[in-house]
Amino acid sequence: MGKSNTKLENKIEIRGESPFDIMLRMQDRRAALHQNAVRGMKDLNLSLQDVIRHLHAGLQASAMRKVELREREMHERQLAEERKLEEKQRERRRREEQQNREKKINRYIAIGLVCFAYLVSSYSDSMVSMSSLIIISCLIIAISILLQPGK
Repeated sequence: MGKSNTKLENKIEIRGESPFDIMLRMQDRRAALHQNAVRGMKDLNLSLQDVIRHLHAGLQASAMRKVELREREMHERQLAEERKLEEKQRERRRREEQQNREKKINRYIAIGLVCFAYLVSSYSDSMVSMSSLIIISCLIIAISILLQPGK
């Protein structure tokens, strides 16, 4: 220890500074270092706040994108359901139209059979048994066509 003090004192004497001047200079250096450290901490604090702000903004943007994506998916699902419902309604209408056409055709066939039976009965005096058989069979077919379930 004594040797280091002697060396320090020798260096001080070489520069021509007193120990008090050295102590003031060291305190100035410490104060400057402290001020730099405080300034750096403030800068670091500001930059951390900026980072936090950016992260917060990014999280908000991400959450908004997720909400928009969910809303878009829900809208697409709703549109798909509406399309399916419209397709089912179109199919149902098509089936009903087909059934109505078949009903009309069957009515015309039944009316034709009744007319044919009437013509057979009015023009065939000689074959009464055959004409009555034709008349009865035409009427039975006409009635069965008109009474078909679902048509």
